[in-house]
Amino acid sequence: MLARWVPAYMRNKDKYIVNAVLMAAVVAAMIHYFPRRAALDKTVAATYPVAALDYLRAHPIPGKILNFYGFGGYLVFAGQPVFIDGRGDLYERSGVFGDYVHLNEFKAGSLGILRNYGINACMLGSKQSLAAVLSVTPEWRRVYSDDTSVIFVRQTASQ
Repeated sequence: MLARWVPAYMRNKDKYIVNAVLMAAVVAAMIHYFPRRAALDKTVAATYPVAALDYLRAHPIPGKILNFYGFGGYLVFAGQPVFIDGRGDLYERSGVFGDYVHLNEFKAGSLGILRNYGINACMLGSKQSLAAVLSVTPEWRRVYSDDTSVIFVRQTASQ
């Protein structure tokens, strides 16, 4: 259909040297602008809980950990068990996923959901409303925080 608007190929008009120079320039630009490992690591650390995961590995917390939905894929990749991850279609809408949405919107009964699942710790985004609520709840103690994430641990009667 396009043949009537596109001129026929004419081998005698090929410019091999110009084509080679253009291809070399494109390859050089790709190599030059390809992100360096340090830049990639910095971007990942600004988006995902890299330092928080390091903290968890240095200070293991027994029991189940609730994680922020957006951190799930990173945590799975790092080998950390998760409560929920970005594959929301795998979770039952009226089960775990529904409970997570309930928690994330901090509706009435949210702290009860944490108790029902036996959650002993929460790794949340530092800007999440649940993080703000847990920071003023006597039952929870903040043990780690940075610009990206915060970790809370449930206080037991013996602490």
